[in-house]
Amino acid sequence: MIRSAVVALFLVGCSGETEPADNRAADILALTGDVTAGQTGYETYCDLCHGAMGEGVEGSGSNIQGVGASNTVGVVLNPPEGMSDYSILMDQEIADIAAYVETL
Repeated sequence: MIRSAVVALFLVGCSGETEPADNRAADILALTGDVTAGQTGYETYCDLCHGAMGEGVEGSGSNIQGVGASNTVGVVLNPPEGMSDYSILMDQEIADIAAYVETL
């Protein structure tokens, strides 16, 4: 019985399927982000903790200047402890914010 479970887990792990969050991140990164819309989203959801220019706010949020779109999307989809959950954001909104963060 245990051997069957181990084999099943191995086969699932080798199936080539990615996790849904990985698929969503790839889908978001494939979108063209609108920097202007992203600035609005950033000002709404991010600058309180990360600062107007992504410089970070002491005791609140880290400096995010130069983190890149991929890292921005990854953090929004899988926020670290202490960061608000932004699962309410649509994929295009995340792509827009990531595009704006790249300009900081």
